[in-house]
Amino acid sequence: MTPSKTLSPTQAQILSAAAQHPSRLAEAPAGLPAAARNAALGSMLKAGLLENLSVPGGASVVFRITEAGLETVGEGITTYQGLARALTKRGVATPRGGGIWTHTTVARVLERLSSEVPFG
Repeated sequence: MTPSKTLSPTQAQILSAAAQHPSRLAEAPAGLPAAARNAALGSMLKAGLLENLSVPGGASVVFRITEAGLETVGEGITTYQGLARALTKRGVATPRGGGIWTHTTVARVLERLSSEVPFG
């Protein structure tokens, strides 16, 4: 992946809709296959763009856009390098617990998670 690789259209759509939602809740577009939905939401969760909310009874999974996600939408961040800068600025830990994100780390996290089905 290159540093100029953009977020997927699905990821951008989810973030944009969540930023406009009154409670900042995120959901996948209607009709999106389960595997694609899970990959998109899971990768954004791992990258710190979304957070998991606790639901009484635990019957469903609810996501809310984070400050990093809002910043990504608000500043028009669509590249891995831009996302890396935003995550570093917000103090989101890297997968190895470090404090400085690189475009390569962002790309690897999103690629790895897009090939997995994190929710089942």
